[in-house]
Amino acid sequence: MRIRWLSPVLRSLVLLSVTVPTIFAQTAPLELTLQKAVELALSEDGNTRVRISEVAVDEARANSRLARAPLLPHVEAGVLQQRQTRNLEAIGLRAFESFRPPTLVGPFGTFDARGSVSQALLDLSGLWNLKASKVAVEAAQRNHDRTRDETATDVARAFLYGLLARERLAVAKANTELARSLKRLAEDQLQAGTGTRIEVTRADVQLSHELQQELEAENALRDSILVLLRLIGLDLNRPVRLSGTLKTAEESPPSLEELLALAFSSRSDLQSRLKEVEEAELRHQSARLKRLPRVAAFADYGTIGTEPGEAIPTWTAGLSLRFPIFDGGTIEADTALQAARLKQQRLQLDDLRDQIELEVRQALEDVEVAHAQLEVSRKGQALAEDELERARRRYQAGVTTSLEVAEAQTRLERARDNRVQALFKYNLARLELANSTGTIESFVLLP
Repeated sequence: MRIRWLSPVLRSLVLLSVTVPTIFAQTAPLELTLQKAVELALSEDGNTRVRISEVAVDEARANSRLARAPLLPHVEAGVLQQRQTRNLEAIGLRAFESFRPPTLVGPFGTFDARGSVSQALLDLSGLWNLKASKVAVEAAQRNHDRTRDETATDVARAFLYGLLARERLAVAKANTELARSLKRLAEDQLQAGTGTRIEVTRADVQLSHELQQELEAENALRDSILVLLRLIGLDLNRPVRLSGTLKTAEESPPSLEELLALAFSSRSDLQSRLKEVEEAELRHQSARLKRLPRVAAFADYGTIGTEPGEAIPTWTAGLSLRFPIFDGGTIEADTALQAARLKQQRLQLDDLRDQIELEVRQALEDVEVAHAQLEVSRKGQALAEDELERARRRYQAGVTTSLEVAEAQTRLERARDNRVQALFKYNLARLELANSTGTIESFVLLP
């Protein structure tokens, strides 16, 4: 009886040993480093903007194939079998003198099996249009690269905001623990007869304030993780744990001249704009070349007769020369349109160069200022910690009141927040500098 009772229990234990780890494995949070977050966003199933830009590249390739099609041979084949009647008077064959043809002829049959081929021999406008379409593919690829850079920057920026929220939560918890310890100190001083009830109440108020700040920090962390998941392309219900810290870099950034040279050679949007200018130049030339003649060759071969068994071989071969005389102003209008687009692309290219220089200059200045703020915040936090420790000892010795401790506590909280903010701004400034120089992927993907 005891063995029979143990058997179901053992089966339940075995089932639990299999299912419980599986359940925990399904709910285990995803460890996200900055590198992994960017890699997931740039993967095939990642950020939607990246996937849309990939489709744009495919569309540009398809348009290039369409532009090439008129320059390639065109081969057709067909079979015709029909029965028909004809009214000869309707086509102008009437009776005259002693000849009177029948009015209605037929029915008679026609069979025609024939293949035909045509090939453009000289079409300069189409050739330049094909060159422009190939350049458009390169421009779309550069746009795709820039979209990847922008996505990597957005993900990295969101990741930094997540680290900032996590650090602020840690600071809020440290401030809450500090408020609890100061409350206990006020209660001890009250019991020892060296403190007052108002000091305990003041410590209680400060503790409530810190608990509220901690709740706000937790909510900010959840919001930042949701934004990060949306940018990566992951399920918003996916539990995530951020891995990594806000840190400083030992090396100093290159000079402004080096950074500008790097940006002008590496920025994908600038390379894309250069390709768009080249494409506009080719399309403008293609529009102008529509005035020139077009030469094509054509040929066909097949059998024709009244019936398939009576068909005999026939063929045609020749050259055609076509050139426009008057088309209602279409060529002039198209040439003017392409000239305007070319001018627009050149102006946008100059504007983009100026914008890149501005972004690099601002990013470099932000890095330098953020580094200086980081040093100041480090010293400020050390001084605030020393001040609070001295105020606490003075309060314990009965030399001062809890007001001095509360003021020192407030200054320490502000110093901690300044330290976290300075770390965040420094990392964000380095990220923006990498984005402005077009080296964002190497910046975020290198450990």
